[in-house]
Amino acid sequence: MPLSLLDISNSLKNAKVCLKVPELDGGHVVEVNGHPVSSSGGYCVVYKYQLANGKYKALRIWHKDLSMLPDLPEVAEKVAAELSRLNSNYFVDYKYYEKAILVAGQFYPAVVMDWCEGEDLKDYISSNVNDSEKIRSLANQFRKMVCYFHHHEISHGDLQHGNIRIRPDGTICVLDYDSMYVPALKGKKEYIKGLPSFQHPTARDANEYLNPKIDYFSESVIYLALMLLVKDPSLWTNEVKRCDDILLFDNNDLLNINNTSSRIFKYRNETKDSIVWLVRQLQSFMRETSVDKLLPLEKVLNPFIIPPAGGQTTGTSKPSPQTTTISSVNAATVIANLLNKK
Repeated sequence: MPLSLLDISNSLKNAKVCLKVPELDGGHVVEVNGHPVSSSGGYCVVYKYQLANGKYKALRIWHKDLSMLPDLPEVAEKVAAELSRLNSNYFVDYKYYEKAILVAGQFYPAVVMDWCEGEDLKDYISSNVNDSEKIRSLANQFRKMVCYFHHHEISHGDLQHGNIRIRPDGTICVLDYDSMYVPALKGKKEYIKGLPSFQHPTARDANEYLNPKIDYFSESVIYLALMLLVKDPSLWTNEVKRCDDILLFDNNDLLNINNTSSRIFKYRNETKDSIVWLVRQLQSFMRETSVDKLLPLEKVLNPFIIPPAGGQTTGTSKPSPQTTTISSVNAATVIANLLNKK
């Protein structure tokens, strides 16, 4: 059965008895005007927790009835193990506890994460939209991050502005790992489909199992939005800033991408190579019915990427993403040919 937020808060007020997480011993939930600092979503509630040494953690507790999402605890456990192995700055420290908190006489699982300071993607854009170099640098960081995901055959599953954080030092990371895929989860069903304005309208809904390709559509949508803002900051209107469900495009823009009603359509003949590739590939993506047919961002941006010489590697080691080479095909010529065929 679902957990009451009031019951969870009452348990946290008696943390010495109810909270069974050693790393939080001696700490307390941060409160403002007598109310815990928390953020509640569709599946979980996150509390800001101050440790005895003054540092902060995020305590994440599922309030949704887990019988409706039976794999979430296993997903969290295996994601925690993989992120610990990777030890990447793209993620925050993330630990799963099976019997973390006693609520109304029963133990429930929870996750403890580092509290990540900084701005989410949308707030960062609002603060820096007129600084084209900062937005371009952010786009490059995002591209490198998703390339890292592809290299390690992982996917976030819900790439959107609220789950992408830019730290005070300018580095980028992702939060909220309930929808993540790591190799240990192969064959597990997918329950969380992500924010609609970032997802393929039909292929993602039809997708049944977690896999490493479920970010491919959203990463192209996000990267295109960033590159368009580099080109034209005036696209960051008050209407866009106020809408919590979109970055730059809404679901109608994606569904009608081949029509003049789409805000994406007018950029199909853009002179900048990256924008041309992105718009045309998104148009192509919309004809697909399976995420298996989509392409990763690096392949969208450069269709002529070829694997390094030497064939497949053996064992568990993988070639570095930087070893990829580029064919000698002239991209400008190919773009011109594409434009002539429109």
